[in-house]
Amino acid sequence: MLALGSTDLTGEFDPLLVRWSAQENYDDWTPSVGNTSGDVRLASGSEIRCAINYSNQILVWTDKSLHGMQFVGSPLVFASTQLGDNCGIISRTAAAEIDGRAFWMGEGNFFMYAGQVNVLPCTVRSFIFDDFNFDQKEKVYAGVNSEFEEVTWLYPSAESEECNRYVSFSPSQNYWTYGDAIWTVWEDANVFDNVLTAGVSVSIGEEPPNYAYLYNNEPNGVYTADGALLTSFVESGEFDIGDGDDIMYIDRIIPDFVVSVGTLDVSLITKSHPSSEEITKGPFVVNNTTTQLRPRARGRTAKLKIATSTAQTQWKFGTVRMDMMADGKR
Repeated sequence: MLALGSTDLTGEFDPLLVRWSAQENYDDWTPSVGNTSGDVRLASGSEIRCAINYSNQILVWTDKSLHGMQFVGSPLVFASTQLGDNCGIISRTAAAEIDGRAFWMGEGNFFMYAGQVNVLPCTVRSFIFDDFNFDQKEKVYAGVNSEFEEVTWLYPSAESEECNRYVSFSPSQNYWTYGDAIWTVWEDANVFDNVLTAGVSVSIGEEPPNYAYLYNNEPNGVYTADGALLTSFVESGEFDIGDGDDIMYIDRIIPDFVVSVGTLDVSLITKSHPSSEEITKGPFVVNNTTTQLRPRARGRTAKLKIATSTAQTQWKFGTVRMDMMADGKR
């Protein structure tokens, strides 16, 4: 048994001290020649915040660094190695392991460990940390959704004292998603067949909110809201030509969709200047027989929006191709 952050033999608490009991007796924490209890003090940081089992070692985070503890047998029993610096974890529940890799949230970055520590490139990093309540950072909670191969962090926005946002990362497909959340804790499918979460009720409207609700996430048979239309969409970031100096003309879109059930609405949204009003061309209805769309849209920037338009829609898309050219500025 290990204690992460412990009193030493004199009874003085040391937030960087790791102690372990004797193998034969979990109540025996005093080292002697006749037992295997012992301790080691981590050399970096001001407190131990988190630890998880990982491969053949235990990963231990402080507020500043990552350490690995390995069982080496007598006489040392456990050996500690610093694996990375300036990569501390933001809370005691902000780390998760999936597919042999450890992921965690720091106080300004996301990190990954798979033999060495790397900063995880995050396309939504500014959105997350520019609107974050650091006074409530210890409530950050990391969970895994093994069905979709995602790591999800629940965190409080700047105006909230509880977790009310989420950000998810897919290691296998290298994408980030984010949004509003009603959950404060998360547990992957294990004993039960799907993810379980706990959080606030959004339907009763209690004041203050009641966080004592347990949710059965995505149970079988309700992925499409029991057959009703479940509005959803994906929208690209803004794109341009010539770094936004040129006006572009988009004459045609060649859709690359597989629509198994239902139809899709595809829209092209353009702007002439950053502060201009958006102009939407569409929505154009797309199904498996649609070969081209003719938006004939002009603007310095544009973005593409794909939305569901019928109940129980099932679809995938590949590479979207467009006929684009520079156009006159008048």
